[in-house]
Amino acid sequence: MRIDPIPFLVARVKATPDLPADVTVSGDLDMHTPGTRHIDVVLDGGERIVRDRLDAWTFTINHHAPYKSQAMESALMVREYLLEVVPGKAFDGVGVNEVREEQAPFDVGDIDSREQRIAHRLTVYLYEV
Repeated sequence: MRIDPIPFLVARVKATPDLPADVTVSGDLDMHTPGTRHIDVVLDGGERIVRDRLDAWTFTINHHAPYKSQAMESALMVREYLLEVVPGKAFDGVGVNEVREEQAPFDVGDIDSREQRIAHRLTVYLYEV
């Protein structure tokens, strides 16, 4: 398969229902300004599951916000959408077989910048439709 998983997951995160309008989403921190709400989708790696048919990609999704409650709010919204709505659906020629939670949302606030960050890890199983 030749599916670039980062833009795929960034698009899925952006599609999360009720995600506040002031939250930006990207595959890197280029668009993030400390003190604003931002979701950063980081590819941790992956593996081929079924020859030429199914890949598993593991991501860490970081939720930055001025307040911990805001970071946790977006983390829980995205987590619920990705785990409960996305599996079994296809988007623009890419099917999602399953989404597995590797680590539930956890606090990784930065004591130097005082920025709040909540992160969680997921594995997404993708195939071409």
